[in-house]
This record gives sequence, C-alpha cells and structure tokens, in this order.
Amino acid sequence: MSTEQNLPVVVPFPRQNKNAEARLPHDGDFMKKRVYATTLDLFLVGLINKAMLFTYLNFMKSFYYQLPFSLQYRLENGLVSISTLSLFVVFWGYFMLSYYWGEGKTPGKMLLGLKVYSPSFKYHGQYHLTLFEAFARTAGYFFCYASFGLLYGIAFMTPDRKGIPDWFSGTQVVTDEQMEFIDKHYFPPHHEQIFEMGPWKKEEEKLPIQLSLFDESRILEANQDIIVLPDQTNKDDEAA
Repeated sequence: MSTEQNLPVVVPFPRQNKNAEARLPHDGDFMKKRVYATTLDLFLVGLINKAMLFTYLNFMKSFYYQLPFSLQYRLENGLVSISTLSLFVVFWGYFMLSYYWGEGKTPGKMLLGLKVYSPSFKYHGQYHLTLFEAFARTAGYFFCYASFGLLYGIAFMTPDRKGIPDWFSGTQVVTDEQMEFIDKHYFPPHHEQIFEMGPWKKEEEKLPIQLSLFDESRILEANQDIIVLPDQTNKDDEAA
C-alpha cells in the first residue's frame, strides 16, 4: 500500500462548525488524476489558442495586401505579441468560466472525476464557486504556468496536497467520491433556510457535525431548551 493512500484529505467544515475538519478517505491515484487533468486543460488552452491564431491568419491572408504598407509591417512584427495576448485571454477565460459556471470543474477535472471544494458551499447539490474563488484559482494557475510548471510541484510536497491555486482561493481539489462523502455527512439540506428561526438553530454549534439537520436526535436535543407554557384553557377550567 502506498504512503499516499494512508494520507487523509482534510477539508475545512463548511457551515456549522468552521473549526471542524472533515477527514475523507484518500484516493491512491489522486495526484495522478490532478496531473492528467491539468495537462489536459493546458492542452485544450493551447488548442483553442492555436485555433484562434489560425482564424486570425486566414483572415489576414484575405485582406493583407489591401492594407497600407505601414500597417502590414506592424502586423508582421507584432505577431508574437498578438499570439501572447491571445494565449492570455484564452487561459484566463478558459479557467475562470470553467470554475465559475462549471461548479468547480474544468473539462480536464470533469473527465478525471475531480472537482474543486470550497468552504463557501452551504447546502448539498449547490457547488458554485464564487467569482473571487474562480478568479483566485485562475491567478494561481497563471503563476504556475508562468514559472514553466515548476510551481505546480508544490502540491506534491505539502501534506494536504495543496498548491498555489488552492492557497490563493481558499479552495481544495477533491474527487467526486470524496465530494459525495462531504455531501452526505456534512451538508444540511437546502430547505434549512425555511426554518431560520427554528429552535435547533442555537444548538447547531453544539451538535455532532455528522448529524443531518432533521435527524430526530438533533430535534430532540434542541427541544430541551424549549420552554413549554402551561395551557391557558386548562388553567381557566381549574379556576372554574
């Protein structure tokens, strides 16, 4: 058994107790999946960038000789700058849109069964990263990419397998199976918000975090603090 399989994935608990941690069963191929997913994403970024440059060059071939000579000269010498700008736009657009609209999944992560977990998640089935988290993760990837991939290796050297994108955004990569584990044991149902003034709200911090909001034991424990007023009708009957 590899050493990596014995390492738990530790994530901050999302809502009831922010100091608590969820220790998830570890996937032995976790880091391999992350490497493959990142490689696939970067390949797709390069492919999209090449397609955009190909379209641009074909457009220029059609109208190039109709342009003034001064503009032709600028375009010929500015091709590297245009390619760099195109790569920058594609890179940021690819990762930001994937994380923000794809519920923490890029195409690479989707194929490899990974997703980004955030402590901002509140209810099961709702896994939308905030715009800041999507931006911060993309910024982390950009710094790693600008270092020619060297900074990606930090995730292999940290005990919790976190890298620069995780630190920047306060998020963490988990497998789909680990997300299901979190969803099952640590997220209250979405209709909790209907009962904002429920008697169990003040007991929420004291209850075991693995319990569902509507477990009978939780409701019974919460009811211990309810002051039951005597029935006024019975008092009137007794007085009569």
